[in-house]
Amino acid sequence: MRDMTFAVVLSSRTAIWACADRQLTVRQSAPHSSKAGVKITCIETSDGMALLTYAGIGRVHDTQVSRWVYRTLRGINMSLERSLEHVWSAGQRRLLGHARRAGTGHLFIASAIRDGKHYVYVIDLLKQDAPQVIRIEPRTRTNVKIAIAGSGALVAQRYETSRMRQLGRLVRQYERANISAAFIASQLAALNVTVSKRAREAGDNTISAESVVIHRHPKSKTRPAGRFWCFDDAGKPINDSEAVVPTVACGFPVTDLGAMIMADLLRRMRTLPPNPTAEQFAKAELMPDDATLRAIGNAVPDTPDEQFR
Repeated sequence: MRDMTFAVVLSSRTAIWACADRQLTVRQSAPHSSKAGVKITCIETSDGMALLTYAGIGRVHDTQVSRWVYRTLRGINMSLERSLEHVWSAGQRRLLGHARRAGTGHLFIASAIRDGKHYVYVIDLLKQDAPQVIRIEPRTRTNVKIAIAGSGALVAQRYETSRMRQLGRLVRQYERANISAAFIASQLAALNVTVSKRAREAGDNTISAESVVIHRHPKSKTRPAGRFWCFDDAGKPINDSEAVVPTVACGFPVTDLGAMIMADLLRRMRTLPPNPTAEQFAKAELMPDDATLRAIGNAVPDTPDEQFR
């Protein structure tokens, strides 16, 4: 599926954000599209963390590219920049051909914190000469880096530059604990809504007003150090159990393991009678025992997989 999209990443001294619209489009003129895309992958490594999003191809066969990135890094424990280089290499082998046949390129952008410093990374699959992974460093320690991608980037550059500068100022306020991560997420969602509306007015129907936003604060002293939101076409937060940002940590498939544990928990909960009492809840063995956890761990795929299915 071709996916022209709108994606934006923010990187600051202590935290990172990524926002992407949710539309997957066969072709711009076609009504056949889906607003169920999740175009962000969370990559955790021994030396850092990145939120990787993209513009170009959104899905090949039944595999969304965010999930494909997750699978290519599964079972591979590398540094952050080596992991991003691996994404470029796998993209050359498996993704670039699909992009060319769709008549588009494919660009990854990522907000990241590595070795205590914050960066934005750009990976263009059409770029063959080194470096394939471009690291953009902040001018100062407190500077907030912003990157945008997709057909919506042209709209944002033309009409929304002041709003993006304001986002940078808001992130600095977040670092002073004056505003919340949720407020910044809502501003990113509002930017996506506006870009989608302006693009549609110009005849570009490839950007949904719905969006996904993820935040990570690896230096936070509280856990969990980050949050995730889905927003509707008005920029209001909604619940969507299908919207899961794939997370791989030092090659470990966090998302698959979590999904299997949750499936086991739901199976156990279904054994409870309707309207169970507190005593029945207390007696129920809802949490998996050690043997079940070992079985789940053994069943989780832990090797790289570059194939689209």
